[in-house]
Amino acid sequence: MIHGTLPSSIGGLKALKNLNLGLNQFTGEVPQELGVLSSLEVILLRNNRFSGTFPQLWDLDKLKVLHVFDCNFDGDISWLASLPPTMESILAHSNEFSGSLPMMGHLFNVNDINLGLNALVGDIPESIGGMTSLEHLALYSNMLSGQIPSQLQGLTGLIDISFRDNRLTGAIPNLMALTKLETLDLARNQFDGSLQWLSELSPTIHFVNADDNAFSDGLPSAISHLLNLETL
Repeated sequence: MIHGTLPSSIGGLKALKNLNLGLNQFTGEVPQELGVLSSLEVILLRNNRFSGTFPQLWDLDKLKVLHVFDCNFDGDISWLASLPPTMESILAHSNEFSGSLPMMGHLFNVNDINLGLNALVGDIPESIGGMTSLEHLALYSNMLSGQIPSQLQGLTGLIDISFRDNRLTGAIPNLMALTKLETLDLARNQFDGSLQWLSELSPTIHFVNADDNAFSDGLPSAISHLLNLETL
């Protein structure tokens, strides 16, 4: 394993396309100079012991993959807004990122985003509706509040959704258009209203967890079409 800090001189590696320093014991902050490596397409820093905030990446207009999970980062999550539309995968779970989710509608090529196990607050932004390539959405174990935005209904490629362990409220929107949905985890929030949304789920669903909420009625009768449902 490699120890120590990332030197600021990394900013001189102008031709660098793939940076893979995961599964090491790097400490200290990631230098701001990372943000000038405009040829970067892949950044893999997962499973390290960094500290401090993550740098803004406004100039990395070719970046596709950013995996910075389990790295001990903290500070505001606003750097998400600096990511380019070329992004495909953003895995930043298991850190201590804080603040509200920024506008993300420009990330229309992202198919996988995991921001779980952080300290995020505020609403899920309506701009999430612009992430039209999204297949896997994980925002579990934060302190997000407010309602699920209706724009989620437009993300018809979604396969997995995890909102568990937050402070989300209100009714669940109609998810009938999510015809590829397989897992839906809504446990340990403050959702209320009817369970009618269960009858509107796609037959592709095989896992639903809605434990520890405040839903007000019983199971709807029209759920016999959920032939692949294994866990409810």
